[in-house]
Amino acid sequence: MIKKSMRVDGMTCAMCAKTITNTFDNYDSISAKVNVGAGKVLFEYDESVYNLVSIADIVKQIGYEPVLEESLEDNKKLRLKLRKEIYISVIFSIPLLWAMFGHLSWFEWVYVPDLLTNGIFQLIISGVVQFYIGKRFYIAAYKSLKKKVLGMDILVVMGTTSAYLYSMYLLAVQLFGDSVMHPMYYFEISALIISMVLIGNYIEHIAKERTTDALVELINLGAKEARVLKDGIEKMVGIDEVLLGDHIVVLANEKIPVDGKVVEGTSFVDESMITGESIPIKKIVNSNVIGATINTREKLIIEATKIGSDTMLSQIISTVEEASAEKPPIQRTADKIASYFVPIVVSIAIINFLVHYFLLGDIFTYSFTTTVAILVISCPCALGLATPTSILVGNGKAAQNHILYKGGEFFELANKIQAIAFDKTGTLTIGKPIVTNFIGNTDVLDMVYSIERESTHPISQAVKEYGEENKSKTLKISNFETLEGKGIKANVGKDLVYIGSVKILHDLKLEYTAFEADYIKLLNEAKTTNFVVVNNKIEALYAVRDEIKDTSLKVITEMKKRNLEPYMITGDNSIVAN
Repeated sequence: MIKKSMRVDGMTCAMCAKTITNTFDNYDSISAKVNVGAGKVLFEYDESVYNLVSIADIVKQIGYEPVLEESLEDNKKLRLKLRKEIYISVIFSIPLLWAMFGHLSWFEWVYVPDLLTNGIFQLIISGVVQFYIGKRFYIAAYKSLKKKVLGMDILVVMGTTSAYLYSMYLLAVQLFGDSVMHPMYYFEISALIISMVLIGNYIEHIAKERTTDALVELINLGAKEARVLKDGIEKMVGIDEVLLGDHIVVLANEKIPVDGKVVEGTSFVDESMITGESIPIKKIVNSNVIGATINTREKLIIEATKIGSDTMLSQIISTVEEASAEKPPIQRTADKIASYFVPIVVSIAIINFLVHYFLLGDIFTYSFTTTVAILVISCPCALGLATPTSILVGNGKAAQNHILYKGGEFFELANKIQAIAFDKTGTLTIGKPIVTNFIGNTDVLDMVYSIERESTHPISQAVKEYGEENKSKTLKISNFETLEGKGIKANVGKDLVYIGSVKILHDLKLEYTAFEADYIKLLNEAKTTNFVVVNNKIEALYAVRDEIKDTSLKVITEMKKRNLEPYMITGDNSIVAN
């Protein structure tokens, strides 16, 4: 069994979700979880029995539009189609709305042309809205009835068609009967209701697009192309064309396209987007690498070990999609009520007509119009949409603030939280090293800044920023060299400069007595400390550390005030943690 997500257009409420779920419940080896708010359905199915094309065919039969190849272009086309329908619907509804003022005594001062009150004219223009623009509701209602599900579309169809047909009856009486009075038509009801529902659908579509931006950003983290090496020739191919076992060349500062294993080269890879750790991890032959992470230093050749939906990034995206499709208890309750909603509304409307017409003796027109009002007022899918929409908005807002959660039920459980565990790096801390101390001869800072500019190491980046803050000068350097695992060296004019850890001092056989107390103090503060040696003399030392964010103390203090117990999770040693 595998899980795949598919975008499905045309879903507007809980009843749509029920139609799709019920349909797939009748098939073996497949199940569907519907996320109406995001416009997606998560299918779990047996690959030997179904594929996405066959599933899409079933979705089409129910009356919804599956989108197999989703792109921003598809969203744009759907938005333009909806907008075009709204324009037509509104343009044809305005004359009917204008004519309606002629029936209202307190709007007698509004001029209404005779053409707009003409029954035949109203029949034609409302017919365009009712049957051309509104055909989507008729199709959806017919297909949901076939599946024995009473959807919200049925209310739209019943309410608007009743008003339209009754207006036709009044027009026929006027044209072919004995009545000399100008009747009050209800063509505007059918046209305006369809226009309002369409506008609601359009706003909902825009909201879906905005609230799924976080997931789109997550998808966009992945590389779109890969440089595949075959028979000694490098060729750029689309990410979908990469096969298991392919050798892929990844240059410095490029994204690693897929999960793999290093077969040639040594470099440092920034895995912060997965692990949160700001310091790039050294990769040698046989080291595993993760797709979408960034190679920061040297060229690597990797062998693809996981592609497509098997990569770690795809698994994360799948988990997020699956979580958003899970229904919290309150939404399941709303969906259950919504499943009885349509038959109850129709029953109430019929009872209303019978009571008014037969028991209270009201005229047919009044009994009919109040019945239509009940159907029309129930058209918006408020009950079925309220809960998923609020969860969707909460989901979107949380994602914008980099908060992901597995399942909507956690919104309901948030008030019961007693303890919170924090990751250290990038959460409580800034997420990158900064220079915290520079001790010794400050005159050598220009030399240090100039040499560190040549390196791509994160500590060098921190020193560059520190130098820029202190307005350091850029000096001409030569013979730059990286001393693996120890530091760097270069010539600045006639001076030979070493910058690095205590290992460099051991190689140069130098004593650091004058700096020993400062060095031990900085080590106890869990800071990475480097020495600056100029012409075999220790001139200075500096320390870097991933510092705590300004906001962390406020957050922890506030949580303790609310009786929440904070924990910190870190892979660092106890000194750093403390």
